[in-house]
Amino acid sequence: MQRNGAAAMVAGRRPDGEIEMPLAERTLRLAARILMAVAALFAVLMALHVTADILSKLLLLDPIDGTSEVVANYYMVGIIFLPLAALQWSGGHIEAALFTAGLSPRAQQGLTLFSQLLMALVLGLLAWRSGLQAITSTGNAEFVPTASFFLYVWPARWLLPIGFGVAALAALAQGVASLAAPASAAGAAGGKA
Repeated sequence: MQRNGAAAMVAGRRPDGEIEMPLAERTLRLAARILMAVAALFAVLMALHVTADILSKLLLLDPIDGTSEVVANYYMVGIIFLPLAALQWSGGHIEAALFTAGLSPRAQQGLTLFSQLLMALVLGLLAWRSGLQAITSTGNAEFVPTASFFLYVWPARWLLPIGFGVAALAALAQGVASLAAPASAAGAAGGKA
């Protein structure tokens, strides 16, 4: 029995029959969940910050300086770009199933593979380009002026390559998974195209 259990683990199945997720996929899914949690934290912080700004403006007749700059350069960037990997894993991208519903399972698997690899390529290029911009921004200590201080925005420039990069790796992992999946299960293994 022990021998069969060891063989099952090598093949990717636990002795109880459950399929074990590869370490790379588990790591990417964890990274996607962490980035989603950070994006949710940004949303909460933005709501609190804007509420405090409005209350300060109404009650003290003095708004919090730099609120719009922090919202535009930190909160919104994190809220938009950090959840991309979670969106990729959940298959939440736009899908044109109307055009693919009549295709054979094998053709759907091929289309899923193509779309996941194309998505990985595009996201990878966006990660690379935004990473170059983040490096430049960091080197220049990029900032935006507010009414009373300079707000450094170079740290927020790193949110884009992080979000794009993890999403690109997720799409690549889904493409590889769709190769290994039987044609009838390609949509489930590879996510939505």
